[in-house]
Amino acid sequence: MKLLRNGIGIFPIHVRKYVKRVFSLNHTSKNRYKNRVLTQKVPSGPDRKGFGSHIDLKMKISAVLLLFGAFVLQANPSYAQKKISLNLEDVTVERLLDEIESRTDFRFIYSTEDVDIDRRVSVVVKRQAVSTILNDVFVGTRTSFSVEDGQIFLLPNKNPITQNSTVVKQDPITITGQVTNTDGVPLPGVSVVVKGTSRGVATDFDGNYEIVVPNGQSILVFSSIGYAEQEITVGTRTAINITLEESVSQLDEVVLNAGYYKQEKKLATGNIAQVKAVDIEKQPITNPIQAIQGRMAGVSIQQTTGVPGGGFNIRIRGQNSLRNNNFTGDNGNLPFFVVDGVPYPAQPLRSTQSGQGTLNFGNPLNSINPNDIESIEVLKDADATAIYGSRGANGVVLITTKRGREGKTQVSINHSTGIGSATNKLDLLNTQQYLEMRREAFRNDGATPNPDNPQDFDLTRFGNGNTDWQEELIGGSAYIFNTSLNISGGNSDTQFAFSPSYYRETTVFPGEFAYQRYSGRLNINHTSKDRKFNIAVNSFYQTDENDVPNEDPTAAALRLPPNHPDLLDEDGNFNWIEGDFGAINPLADMSRDLTRKTNNLIANVDINYSFGNGLVLKTQMGYNRLQLEETQLSPASSFNPAFGLTSGFSSFTEATTDTWIIEPQLEYEKKIFGGQLNMLVGSTFQSTVFNRKVT
Repeated sequence: MKLLRNGIGIFPIHVRKYVKRVFSLNHTSKNRYKNRVLTQKVPSGPDRKGFGSHIDLKMKISAVLLLFGAFVLQANPSYAQKKISLNLEDVTVERLLDEIESRTDFRFIYSTEDVDIDRRVSVVVKRQAVSTILNDVFVGTRTSFSVEDGQIFLLPNKNPITQNSTVVKQDPITITGQVTNTDGVPLPGVSVVVKGTSRGVATDFDGNYEIVVPNGQSILVFSSIGYAEQEITVGTRTAINITLEESVSQLDEVVLNAGYYKQEKKLATGNIAQVKAVDIEKQPITNPIQAIQGRMAGVSIQQTTGVPGGGFNIRIRGQNSLRNNNFTGDNGNLPFFVVDGVPYPAQPLRSTQSGQGTLNFGNPLNSINPNDIESIEVLKDADATAIYGSRGANGVVLITTKRGREGKTQVSINHSTGIGSATNKLDLLNTQQYLEMRREAFRNDGATPNPDNPQDFDLTRFGNGNTDWQEELIGGSAYIFNTSLNISGGNSDTQFAFSPSYYRETTVFPGEFAYQRYSGRLNINHTSKDRKFNIAVNSFYQTDENDVPNEDPTAAALRLPPNHPDLLDEDGNFNWIEGDFGAINPLADMSRDLTRKTNNLIANVDINYSFGNGLVLKTQMGYNRLQLEETQLSPASSFNPAFGLTSGFSSFTEATTDTWIIEPQLEYEKKIFGGQLNMLVGSTFQSTVFNRKVT
């Protein structure tokens, strides 16, 4: 079977090179096709011309079917296990093949250059599988075979094994033995199968088995979940004992961060979902929350605004509280965030204005660079409250940043650019359709429009233009620029990693609006020579600046009549035209500038000391400071003159959140009674202070 798969392209070559007529169609009483292989070669050189003209239509169809079968059919060795009895003394191989064809549904396909059909053999067997007979006939020759659903292909054998070509009857062999693991413990339920057949048994409670194989050339396959598969050739043995080694599966390789400890995924009893750096790096995102959006069952993430640096709503297994007010800061549905062991504010730093604009309060995780993240775990059930108490009532989001690794110092630069645009726009009415719709509305109300009401009928003021305001206000392109530098390395004792980065993204709105982020991360890890003491220092500082319009022009782009005049007059001032919906000028609204700057510092130190015998003393200390500076400027020109405002106003907000945490822990591990005992005793001291000042 292996030779046929590797030689799928070889067989058609044999047909073209050696066989002039592959087979003809003959109707028999059993209504099946009979293959007859001729010995005439295909002419080469000049004589080869016109070869195809000698093949009739039926032969062409048959050749196509044959080639199709060679490519499509899957090998089915068990099909060749049909047993027959033969008593042939000193006959040619050709006679043997004819005899097998007459007793079975098999048809042989071969080239006489690959098969010595005049070789004489003796076959005396009772109820023997066809595959076993052919194995014995062609062992030690230049011919091998492969079975394809009723067709047996005889192919060249590149590695013949020397053995007498005369077949001697072989009786079935009974094999017994025991299967154990590397510790010598018997393994029950291990599958023991004769390769290429459906014949198999399973080991009993003591790991013992007994199986009958056709002959010494049979191969036994031992397999069990969690263990590496083994294949053993029977040979002359009647007792075969096997030791299976544990296999490293994907569940063994995945290690989950459960907060105060780590565990393999296969041993996790709670519902912990994970996204690793390899998945995060593939996504063009600005906020780490976007990395898990749509990737975790039971975790709902909704982006509340389309501008960069905007807000997100995250719910883990639904909403648990009626307190859902972001503006007042009273939101009882937010999960508990932990970054490198340091609690991180889930509630955005609030001001009196940012909640009204395009940012929709923003999100504190915007200031964390997704490229610095090693993994994100989400605790969704009892693990959250068992470890973090009431703080984890709405779930826990654990963010772990990257660390330095042992090896030569490596320097890498990652850079990407992109363009964004509004992917979907509504199909709006043109001016003619809009005015007809408006007139019909008046007719339905039994009213008659006059020159002053509605003014959008007054074409002398509104004009007869036809403007797609979606294209004007949200039809621009957002440009994305992202670059980062990473330097890491170290020896077996000390490793380090340093990574500065810069990110900038503009908006689709008209005007110079942009979001940009600067960040730097430093990690140092040191272990003493005796491997008892370890200290890891991890810190990063990031600042982001968001200059976005205070009002989203999307609604205005849908409300403005298509015949509305330009939003700026000839002098460049805002054009205020009173319509049926009042005076609307989205450019004036967008001139009210909102600038938001956030500084974020996270630093933590992990200290571990091992006393030996599985006893380890750990202490984790961390500090986080999140600072907001926000400025809103509303010039008088941004308001309709009908309001009578002669001066504008401004608003300044400063807000900070300071959090420190100290967590001493004592951990004990020991193998006991064939299992693993893990004990953890610890305490947490935490303080969070929030301040806000608005002027």
